[in-house]
Amino acid sequence: MPILTPLADYFNEKAWRRHLLFAVLTFIAVAINGYHLGTFDQVFHLPFLKEWNDPTLYPTDPFVGLKDYHFSYFWFMFLPAYRAGILEPVLFIVHMLVTYATFWGFWELCDQLFHDRLANLLITFALVIPHLGFPGFQIIEFSLLNRTFTIPLLLFAIVFYLRGRYGISFLILAITFNINLVYAAFVIAMFGVDMLANFRRLPWKRILPPMLFFILAIIPLILRKNSVSPGLDFSLNPALRDAEALSTLYTVYYPIGPINYVLLGSLQGLAGIATLLISFRKFPSQPADGVMKNFLIAILIVIAIGSLASYLFPVTFIIQFQLIRIGVFLLYFTYLYLAWIVSRTIATEVRRPLDNWVIVLAYVTFLLPVMALLFWLLRAKPNQKLIAWAGLSILVLVAAAELVLAYRFHFLAPGYHIYGPRTVWRETQEWAKANTPKDALFLTPPYEFWHYEPDWRVFSERGTVATIPEFMVLHLNPAYMPGFLERFDDLAPGARAQFNGDYNHSFALTRQAFDSLSLQDYQRIAAKHGAQYLVLPLSHQIALSPIYTNSGYAIYQLP
Repeated sequence: MPILTPLADYFNEKAWRRHLLFAVLTFIAVAINGYHLGTFDQVFHLPFLKEWNDPTLYPTDPFVGLKDYHFSYFWFMFLPAYRAGILEPVLFIVHMLVTYATFWGFWELCDQLFHDRLANLLITFALVIPHLGFPGFQIIEFSLLNRTFTIPLLLFAIVFYLRGRYGISFLILAITFNINLVYAAFVIAMFGVDMLANFRRLPWKRILPPMLFFILAIIPLILRKNSVSPGLDFSLNPALRDAEALSTLYTVYYPIGPINYVLLGSLQGLAGIATLLISFRKFPSQPADGVMKNFLIAILIVIAIGSLASYLFPVTFIIQFQLIRIGVFLLYFTYLYLAWIVSRTIATEVRRPLDNWVIVLAYVTFLLPVMALLFWLLRAKPNQKLIAWAGLSILVLVAAAELVLAYRFHFLAPGYHIYGPRTVWRETQEWAKANTPKDALFLTPPYEFWHYEPDWRVFSERGTVATIPEFMVLHLNPAYMPGFLERFDDLAPGARAQFNGDYNHSFALTRQAFDSLSLQDYQRIAAKHGAQYLVLPLSHQIALSPIYTNSGYAIYQLP
């Protein structure tokens, strides 16, 4: 292509050029995806971090006890920054560095797989735009998490494995296992299947010492786990499966289901598999294809085991691993191989520039990989200009529809929020932090949480009876579940019995149930659980005088 090919040559020729490109695209990607402190999974990690630093926080809230079952050393690294009062900028800087390293890791893996300059550039451009796959996670996320920290490390572990540098590959795996053991275990599974498939040909004298080092390096984490949760729990626990899956985590338990976005995720997974199979057949890239085929087999095996556990045998330790999440690696491989397919198509087929641009833009801009694959499969025949223009028009319309829907349902929130979102909900939390004792326990709307909206505990640093995001971490300690379910059912009576796996439906039912309670109900629940304060939306009037109000919420002190 007149522009992309010389551009690909330019960035491939000099390392400093592509690293400058990674840096520029990092700022753009984070701006588009958004950076939101204290939201989504950080609603668990930040209260844990704060309680590690100050054990007098949340003394009446059993939720913080789950921190002892989150087996990772990642957040301990940020205790010095928290104590120094610079946690927020440090988290942002690390997130930017991790995003930069993610660009770098994808470039290196793409180059290792295909040795194709244009494919390297295409995968880099594709990372700027959010892309969703199976089971619904995006590649670059909107806050720093231990799993996002491991992604570039694991990409480099795969790169070194493909190069036969097993020592550094297993060293990286040892590091990531102590940060996010689930994602590290997924890569170990992929390596394991490939090693079994090539058992007789592998240089075991070079592999066994790194494997031994890996085992030694993960012993501290294993000992820590065994100190609070000895061994693997082989008991069947359908209650745990149902509590998490039917409330908020259906996509990490079931590969298919009667919900629109679950079916869409399933379609994304099938599109990913089809992409790899098409590439293996039509655009072979030896010698890496053999290894990647084994990686794909490993992913399918793990998904099958996770699905079998969810549908038939909900073994506790399998549920705790949420095995279907290995699909994130299928998403990564899908976009890598799509870059290769698009590059080879441009290089090997005689086409008008407009035809090529339609394929490239579909690959880079669509949120869903199935759409990019569809546009490639339906690519216009050479010299059919009308078809190419029709394809470009459809591309623009679909991309616009994706953008509108993402904004409409609050799934996209661009911008940098280094210190967290400034909302009336945040103001309510900060008033509680400044004006109530540390052991205060609140009744708060359990539905006040979203991808870009913090849970009550994050900025208030005060306990609450129960909130809906707690459903997502019940697997950390199944013994926590009965008490939580009792508290949640008190706050949202009848809601849980109607949960069907639809994430949005769960929030709507919880809101409806909580808002239907009377003042007498709130007082009864507060007396039962020892809560002293009640937080309600300003639209919800009760016969008490608030001790604090803003434009959205009121806080009441309960007698």
